[in-house]
Amino acid sequence: QRLALACALLVWACTVLGLVWTPWLTMRSDSGYFMALGRSLADGEGYAINGVRHRAYPPVFPLMLAAVHSPTRGDFRPEKLVMVGLSLGVVLGSYWLFSQRYAGWRRLVLVVLMALSPWLVRRTGYLLTDVGGLCFAVFFVAAWNRSWRGPDRRGAYGVVAMGALALGALTRLAGLFFYAACVAWL
Repeated sequence: QRLALACALLVWACTVLGLVWTPWLTMRSDSGYFMALGRSLADGEGYAINGVRHRAYPPVFPLMLAAVHSPTRGDFRPEKLVMVGLSLGVVLGSYWLFSQRYAGWRRLVLVVLMALSPWLVRRTGYLLTDVGGLCFAVFFVAAWNRSWRGPDRRGAYGVVAMGALALGALTRLAGLFFYAACVAWL
């Protein structure tokens, strides 16, 4: 069991850190908004861009960026640490989810495939909410599954599931439909 996790983490670390760990950042239009909101929060100016209150994006991802905000504007490695941490969360959450249904080599293969997913590796290099949304969604599904299959249906796993649901919904609004579908299916 630990071998599967160790192999997946080693593969993930070599791939992600080798491809992503550069001082520059691949930017998209939304990335600029997230950076500006994170900077504004870190500087104590509130949830605003250039003094204008902002309502388009949920606050969790800019809060994460504000927590690692660096006054040096040229180095984006602190922001990349947030993305690497969320990507690591996807791998660990996937391991937890796959461990609930599979053992041995099946679990190892599934976790390594998730760790080597081209989408996950590529998106870790972008300053976007995709990886964060997936991270919280995987933890939501794993905790929800564990809560419903476990002996105590209303225990701590249900609390973890609801916490992941809340963080996911406040990270990426597109994930709300996923969460609604999961709850409706159950």
